[in-house]
Amino acid sequence: MTSCIEDHMRESISHHEITSIHESLRTWPPATTKERIIKAYWLRRPPTFEPKAQQGYYSALIIFSVIGITIGGDIRIGNSTTINSVPGYGEDWFGGKLDEDYLCGKFNLDWSRRPAKSQRARTMKAACGWLCVVQQRFNVVYEALLGKGVVKA
Repeated sequence: MTSCIEDHMRESISHHEITSIHESLRTWPPATTKERIIKAYWLRRPPTFEPKAQQGYYSALIIFSVIGITIGGDIRIGNSTTINSVPGYGEDWFGGKLDEDYLCGKFNLDWSRRPAKSQRARTMKAACGWLCVVQQRFNVVYEALLGKGVVKA
């Protein structure tokens, strides 16, 4: 299998951290995390990164909701500023170890079945690469936060 990830993609976000942005709950405190409606993380360079003006470069906002996963931000995945998963996938799934083709398929980025030289295939391959590095970096940081008890699965 050919990887859709290019070296510059992984390097661009190698020092990114995640920050929990917002958690919207039902009108009463939920008994479990499965009752949460929205949970969002900002994957970005740490606040100590210099120069400060570049802290938002290649950042991604990852939103988990009852209808799936939405990713947007400075990283443009494909020809859009946001990309959505098919319904039924959430934080625990995205924070796990996922195969590139499987992950891209859940975001409707099946670049490997298109003619290799077509512009659409190249665009989808790049989109898949960015999606995969975002997911892999999220996985590393998310696992560390789970281990420290900062986030709860």
